[in-house]
Amino acid sequence: MELTNYFGAPEAIFQIIKDKLAEDDPSKRDYRSFRTTRLIHSPKEFQLTRYYWDTLKTDVVDEYWKFMGTMMHILLEKARIGGFKEVPFKFEVLECKITGTVDLYNPATGEIEDYKTTTISQVKDRAEPKEEWINQLNVYAWGL
Repeated sequence: MELTNYFGAPEAIFQIIKDKLAEDDPSKRDYRSFRTTRLIHSPKEFQLTRYYWDTLKTDVVDEYWKFMGTMMHILLEKARIGGFKEVPFKFEVLECKITGTVDLYNPATGEIEDYKTTTISQVKDRAEPKEEWINQLNVYAWGL
């Protein structure tokens, strides 16, 4: 995937986002290995992204929320709250490896928390969280 910087974001932010995108490169992953955040989207979207990865193009401003989410997680890791923070897990289903990282897990209560950085339009007038957020927590619960 090509990352552009048409709006002149600072080089440090550009590089962080570029590195984050490189982690998502499907050619560097076993085709039977899935991150939770990829797994929760439609199979068609997943396959098309995998197939066309090298021809896709995005700009830093389009990936800005991922950057903000990364920064938020760094700060939350330093917070003094109970439970285990940034808990990685992996398990296998039908010879496929599923991996993910839970933001906060409290083993005493069994509660899982997943923090989101988003715009108000994503949650405005919504009685329930987005379906993909619920799906992500369900995979986390199964993985733990």
